[in-house]
Parts: sequence; C-alpha cells; structure tokens
Amino acid sequence: MDKKELWWNKAEEDMEAAEFMKKNGKYPYSAFLYQQAVEKALKSLLIKEGKGVMQTHDLFLLAKNCKAPGNIKSLCDRITPYYFRTRYPDTEMVELEKEDIEDVAKSSREVFEWIRKKL
Repeated sequence: MDKKELWWNKAEEDMEAAEFMKKNGKYPYSAFLYQQAVEKALKSLLIKEGKGVMQTHDLFLLAKNCKAPGNIKSLCDRITPYYFRTRYPDTEMVELEKEDIEDVAKSSREVFEWIRKKL
C-alpha cells in the first residue's frame, strides 16, 4: 500500500468514527474527527500530486495547496477551528448542538467527496 492510500484509509476511518460519534451525541468528538478526516484526505491528495505532507492542521491552507475551488476552500475554512475548539480546554470552546454538527458533517462530506473524485 502506498503512502497516499495509507492517508486515505485513515481519513475514511476518521470519517466513519465521526459519523459514529455524531450518531451517539458526542458532538465535540465528532467535529474533531470530521476535521481530521478532511485533513488526512487533503494530505493524501497532496501526496498524489507529489507535494508531500504539509505539517499543518489548517484545512484552508491544505485545500489551497491542492488548488481546490473557492467553495471547497470556504468549507475547509469553516471546519478548521474544530481541531482546536473541541480538544483544548484553554481555547475558546464551542457548544455544539445537533444542528451545528449536521453543518460540520455536511461540509466535511462535501469536501471529502471532492477529494475522492480527485484521487
């Protein structure tokens, strides 16, 4: 299995885990895992394009380096904060309701599908 596939497989695992956490009402964990799924998927695309893995959690920056269209970059920009705001107690935490996580899930799935088509 090549490096691109390793990253893509882990992205798919994170997406499945995000869905599981959402289904079980664990919204902060779900949001974090959606962010991670998109991050790893973008990194797999960067690997495919011969650019290597960038050491960042900024989805907008990763999408920009993948030459993603504006709508994908915008979605990535909305998802990125969930990496920090759901994990670290000394950052500005967000309270997530069901409708909030549905938006994160929809955005993440849209980016994920765009990446899947590029791979």
